[in-house]
Amino acid sequence: MLKKSQWVQFTNKAKETVTAFVTKGGVNPTVAYNQTVETYRQAKAHHSLFTVIPEPNLDISGIMDAYELKAYKEAGGEETIRFEAKLYKNGKHIAMVSNGGYGGCNDYHHVGDNRENLTEFDADVKRWAIHYGDKNPFEPESNWISWVYMKKDMGISAKAYWEYHHEYMNR
Repeated sequence: MLKKSQWVQFTNKAKETVTAFVTKGGVNPTVAYNQTVETYRQAKAHHSLFTVIPEPNLDISGIMDAYELKAYKEAGGEETIRFEAKLYKNGKHIAMVSNGGYGGCNDYHHVGDNRENLTEFDADVKRWAIHYGDKNPFEPESNWISWVYMKKDMGISAKAYWEYHHEYMNR
C-alpha cells in the first residue's frame, strides 16, 4: 500500500520508466507525473505496479535546505490565498507565517526573542531567488512558500518553478 507524498516509478505502456508523486495513497493509489508548473498527468493502478524511490532533490541550490514549513492550513481567500503555517530552521520553530487572504504581503512573526532567525531567513530566501535568476527579488519569501506548498509536492523543481515565473512575469 502506498502513502500520499511518496515518490514512485512505474513502467508505462510504451515501456518507459516514469517517475511520479503519490497524490492519493491506498491499495489503488493515484500518482502525478510529467509535471509542469501548469499541468500534470495522473495514473491510477494497483500499488504493486509501483516501486517506491527516494525523494528526488527538487532544489539543487541547497540554500533553503535548513528551512521547513509545517502545520500549513489554507482557507479560501479573496485576492490572495488565506493561510497560516509554522516556519522551522534546522528543526527549530522560528516564526509564524500567515496571510489574511485580502491581498497584500504575508505576515511573519518571530517566535521567542530571536529576531535574527527571520533576518537570516530573509537573506537566505533572497539568495535562493537570485540563484534561480530573479534579478530584483520582490517578496521572495512568498515565492518560496508558493513553491513549497503548491508546486514542490507535485514534483515541480525550484528551477522549473522559477523558469515559469520569469516567463509569466515577462508576458
